[in-house]
Amino acid sequence: MRLIIPTLWKCGGFIDALDHYVSCGYVENVVVIDNNPSECPKDAVNLLEDKRITYIRLEENIYVNAAWNLGVRTLRYSDDLIGIVNDDIFLGASTLGFLAKKEMDAGVLIGLLCNRCGDSAARDIVLDRIYLDPSRSVGTQVPGFGSALFMRRSDYSFVPDELRIWFGDDWLIRRMSRIYGLAAEDIVISKHVSMKAMRANSSFRQRLADDKQAAQRLLGIVFT
Repeated sequence: MRLIIPTLWKCGGFIDALDHYVSCGYVENVVVIDNNPSECPKDAVNLLEDKRITYIRLEENIYVNAAWNLGVRTLRYSDDLIGIVNDDIFLGASTLGFLAKKEMDAGVLIGLLCNRCGDSAARDIVLDRIYLDPSRSVGTQVPGFGSALFMRRSDYSFVPDELRIWFGDDWLIRRMSRIYGLAAEDIVISKHVSMKAMRANSSFRQRLADDKQAAQRLLGIVFT
């Protein structure tokens, strides 16, 4: 399995997660797309030189969906299982082992059931088929679903440039035949920036408005 992780270095636990991924035995390669190299911590430098990490340092922030596309382009083999993971998500060894051993059929996309992760009641790994209303964004139906997405490399469909930060998961979902949600006790979510704080930023609000307009045109999503 190969992981693609864009980062702005805003999540303090990312370095520990990265070290875990390269040492757990289930991940062959981690592609780190650095959208904010000026904030790269000094204690990450040696780790980023690990041969199992492909480090892509960008001079400017290309935003998350373009970073997904860039990361996928670095992968050679179409049958690879790939995971596109937020830097504030920690995937434990049990989850990584489960995914690495799973026979991933063509047209299958797995995302997160965030409200059931890290819960001791969900001690066993849960993988449920989910059905979505295509007129609504997945984020309004299954919050956090796109925080980690797993599929075959050959099934990845490059996200259009018009979608910069949001709705990349919606783009991928519409090109898949079966959608599943994953939950496990050893998936830890460490949200580091609240939506309320982000909405206070005028450039953020404009970017969200632009992405919504593009999602309406490209995906037929209805916003109320």
